[in-house]
Amino acid sequence: MMTYRILRKDYLYLADCVVPIGDQIGMSKQELANMLRTKTRKFTEEEINEKFYKGRKMQKIAKEKDDHYISKL
Repeated sequence: MMTYRILRKDYLYLADCVVPIGDQIGMSKQELANMLRTKTRKFTEEEINEKFYKGRKMQKIAKEKDDHYISKL
């Protein structure tokens, strides 16, 4: 349900669900919504590639090394 609300950018609903801690105590619902809005952003293409394709790249390199080693046997 939270993912749906984040995708819809329904920050006022999410502000109702927040349990305020520290400096958040005493903030109004609108202030909490604004704070949550600053905490969400789109990932850049570079960040996506680094997170999801780095492991694949390393697996490919390891496989190539293994294949090269096996071909020498």
